[in-house]
Amino acid sequence: MRPFKVCAVVAMSMLFSTIGGSATHATAADFAFLVAAGDYDRTELKPLKFARADILAFQKALIAAGYREPNIVVMHDDPDHSPKTRYLSLRNRIVEELTLLLASLEADDSLIVAFVGHGVQFSGEKESFFCPNDARLKNRETLISFADVLK
Repeated sequence: MRPFKVCAVVAMSMLFSTIGGSATHATAADFAFLVAAGDYDRTELKPLKFARADILAFQKALIAAGYREPNIVVMHDDPDHSPKTRYLSLRNRIVEELTLLLASLEADDSLIVAFVGHGVQFSGEKESFFCPNDARLKNRETLISFADVLK
């Protein structure tokens, strides 16, 4: 028996309203942090064909709903279509970019966080994890805890 359960696709979306901070701009702004991982090491996880297309479609839907494109951070695993390699969906880059975005938000801003890719929940545990492109299932340090993202 495997020590974990792998979810085929995780699409997690969370809406945050930031707390505290000083309001330096006159009105609240809407932000989004969108991550897609589909190109996995085949010895770890099955590749997902449409993860990048799904997150880019979500980005377009947000823009159509009134989100400003500069307020949307998109990370995915295609270096040919990512404007900067810093936006590749690798664990440390995801954590760094989310931390930078959170630090820039004001008290009344809102943030949508969405992950598209594999997720894992280990047997007998409640905590779930997102699997970035460089995930190694036997090393939890390579995964992103949804509980940590919520914090």
